[in-house]
Amino acid sequence: MKKLVAAMVVFGAAIAPSRAEQEPPTLKLTPELNTPQAQELLRLFETLCVDKYPDGAAVAGELEHMGAEALSSDLVQKGLGGPGQGWRLQGANGSF
Repeated sequence: MKKLVAAMVVFGAAIAPSRAEQEPPTLKLTPELNTPQAQELLRLFETLCVDKYPDGAAVAGELEHMGAEALSSDLVQKGLGGPGQGWRLQGANGSF
């Protein structure tokens, strides 16, 4: 799940209230995986990857609007094994 989050968070967003803040996710989880943190992760995925990507500036804007912190290029390099952009976000149900 951490790789999915890292991949998701490589992108950015817009300033309007996001789907991640307002709506339940449209993707469905199995009952075993249907937790508040997983639902929040799906909302983040939909907001960043479905609604904003591939517009990197829109993804970054949305993440900044959500209060995410950009990761250092060294940390991203170590995590991805190459260049990229990473973010740390404290959500309502966990850290992403």
